[in-house]
Amino acid sequence: ALPAPRRRPDDRGHLMTAPPTATHCPYCALQCAMTLTPTTPGSPLPVTVTPRDFPTNRGGLCQKGWTSAEVL
Repeated sequence: ALPAPRRRPDDRGHLMTAPPTATHCPYCALQCAMTLTPTTPGSPLPVTVTPRDFPTNRGGLCQKGWTSAEVL
């Protein structure tokens, strides 16, 4: 199950809901599963990364996967 959506302000200051996104790590051919969840306004990174259970990563991520939010 994905975490609950977080609310972020849009360009006019209205709160909008940004749901977590189930995706895969962008770095290598293993394509480990991860979930990207929007952070609260003012956070240093736009999203947090959490691993998902998947045959290639079995619920874990390597260092590159854990730091992939810094690329965004």
